Amino acid sequence: MALESNRREAVRVMDRVLISFDSIAKDEFQAILEDYERGILPSRREGAYEIEAFIGTQNALQRMREREEDLADFLQHLDTKINMLLSKLQGQPSPMDGLTLIEVSLSGTGISLTLDRSYKLNDIFALNIVLLPNYAYIHCFGRVVGCDEQKGRLEADKSSYRVALEFALIMEDDREKLMQHSFKLQSMFLRNRRQID
Repeated sequence: MALESNRREAVRVMDRVLISFDSIAKDEFQAILEDYERGILPSRREGAYEIEAFIGTQNALQRMREREEDLADFLQHLDTKINMLLSKLQGQPSPMDGLTLIEVSLSGTGISLTLDRSYKLNDIFALNIVLLPNYAYIHCFGRVVGCDEQKGRLEADKSSYRVALEFALIMEDDREKLMQHSFKLQSMFLRNRRQID
């Protein structure tokens, strides 16, 4: 059974996701782990609640769109206007402003992405990941397990780095979301490939 679980977690796909990540100190991460071992869920970092609320709305609108497309489009338009007004009234950037659409390699065990700077092995990051198009939200922590320079990938004469993170702390429900998302993408890829052949 453990072998089957490991196989499911290891399914890796390329995808584009919305993501933000913040470096956290090792002692802060250790405190989060100790709380988790005592049954206290990892605390959400600043801005994560707002992201989760926004993503929850987008997720509900996506499900509604399958039944009532016109109504979902109208509500999406209203939601966007309300968010813009709130952002202006508060005079602060939206937590969604920190999310970037980026291509990643994704599995139930980790994520890798191309960035414009290098990171040290074992650096810890708090990650906010939004899987599209369903807007499934995942808040987790990753540890850098690889950082390889790739010359000339982003701009002429500018280096980029392929940064690999293994999930150091992720809720099992979130890991399951990632695995289901990966399987869905993989089956869609195979179906599309068969249609092309």
